[in-house]
Formats: sequence, C-alpha cells, structure tokens
Amino acid sequence: MEKSIRPNHPQQYYNTFNQFLGVYYTGSQTTINSITDGTSQTLGFGELLGGNCQGARKYVLAWMGAAGMGVGYDLLEPCQYYTFGSRHASVVQFAMCDGSVQRLFKVGPTSNTSSSRYIQLLIASGAQDGYVVDFSQIGGN
Repeated sequence: MEKSIRPNHPQQYYNTFNQFLGVYYTGSQTTINSITDGTSQTLGFGELLGGNCQGARKYVLAWMGAAGMGVGYDLLEPCQYYTFGSRHASVVQFAMCDGSVQRLFKVGPTSNTSSSRYIQLLIASGAQDGYVVDFSQIGGN
C-alpha cells in the first residue's frame, strides 16, 4: 500500500533527503522496474539554463554531462546555477520517467522548506520513497 503525506506531517519525513533519492546519481543502475513509486510519479530530467536565468548563459550543458542535480534547493525565481530553471513564466518543465512532461511551479527568490509544496517536490524527486505525489501543489499538468 502506498503512503500518503499530509501538509502537517512530522518533520522526520522530509529532513532526510536520502529517502528521496532519484533515478540519476553517481553509480546509478536504476531500471524502470526499480522505480517503485511509478514512472509517472518520478522526476527524470528537468530544465537547466547553465547559470543564472537572466542575461547570457554562462555554461552550455548536455543532459548527460549535467550530472545528477537535486531539487533540494527548490525551483527558485530567478533561478541560480545550482537549481533547475527556465525562462518560462512561473514554471520549470520536467520529463517524468514515463516520458510525459510536467510543468512545475517556481517559487520566489527564497524557499520555504517546511511548506507542503516543497515537500511534494521532494516526493516527486524520489524513485522509491513510497509516497504519492500531489501534483496540484507543485503545478503538474
């Protein structure tokens, strides 16, 4: 049975980022079958601008060379070199592990890491955390 997460859940559920391990990380041997949260519920790739969102890009990245970037710093607006980001108004697009695309909401220049929206973003990043993602809180299609 899948777990669900409530906005007022105990802090212990989101203080340990390791439980939200995604599909791409150093030494990863992730297979489709090992994504037990479901491929439509798990983030695969996200947009990355290669530097700050404003002005010229500072870096050019290929998806296979961008490394496994986490969502722990949130989807900031304006984005930073260490966050996923886009020049789309209010959203960053992510390819899910099933190949579908979700538009996820950006937040302001700072993150509220105790908000239920942030927790749902972490849950979407995990491949085997056992939680069901509430996409209505993070902007899914």
